[in-house]
Amino acid sequence: MEEISIIWADKAKENARDIYGYLFEGSATYAATWADEVERKLDMLIKFPEMGRIVPEFNVSFIREIFAGQYRIVYTFQNKIITVVSVRSMLQPLGKL
Repeated sequence: MEEISIIWADKAKENARDIYGYLFEGSATYAATWADEVERKLDMLIKFPEMGRIVPEFNVSFIREIFAGQYRIVYTFQNKIITVVSVRSMLQPLGKL
């Protein structure tokens, strides 16, 4: 059986770094907790890639999201590849991917 892999789009990496930096300014402990939660959720995606809900703004089955704290982790799942395309606050509109 082929293994599912996770890749990060450059913009999603940048988003995650910015969020981590913002959280770190308030609390290094909370920032580390958030990063651990993101890692745990992504590990779960490898086993259950369709566990995230379909993103309502797009309403297509291969664009999904999971949540870590108040942040949306938007990803696509196609051909055994999970691509994290965006990480942003639930308070921000998603816009284009």
